[in-house]
Amino acid sequence: YTEQYENNELNGSQIFYNEDSKISQTNHYKEGLRDSTSNYYDETGQLSYCINYKNDIPISYTYFDKTGKLLPPIQIPLGSGKVKVFYSRGNLITEFEFIEGKINGEEKSYYSNGKLREESREEYGQTEGIYKGYYPDGKPKCQYTYKHDKAHGPYKIYKNKGIVTEEGNYYNNTLHGWIKFFD
Repeated sequence: YTEQYENNELNGSQIFYNEDSKISQTNHYKEGLRDSTSNYYDETGQLSYCINYKNDIPISYTYFDKTGKLLPPIQIPLGSGKVKVFYSRGNLITEFEFIEGKINGEEKSYYSNGKLREESREEYGQTEGIYKGYYPDGKPKCQYTYKHDKAHGPYKIYKNKGIVTEEGNYYNNTLHGWIKFFD
């Protein structure tokens, strides 16, 4: 990913990329706070949905309807509420809940084919417990253990056929101990 800083604070663009080097998310920060529209893209690089922020609090979201037009913004009162976003064909893109401006509880996202893409548990904006990623065919891609939004504990990485290629451990976001690689 890339991001801009000024005086040691995020200030400007933050851009995340997927494994195919396509943009997966863009955010804009002002003095360390999200203060604009965050755009989220599908695996092909097409815009899927947007969340509007003011002073780091989500205020609304939108996505494309069946005709390909953006829906009117759906309000997130006081930065709290459930978010469910759909592809224009009607299948789910993502579902999660904001509480006091932070994602809290189970978060899931899906490929355009309807298969689960990622699942995690969030506690006020921080990943806690097991994060799982999947390939478009539904087979496992990776599994990490998180504590306070940092990789902490065992992890596994899989080939696209669901076969483990690597496993090891993290301690406070740093690789720790032996790493096993499999052919």
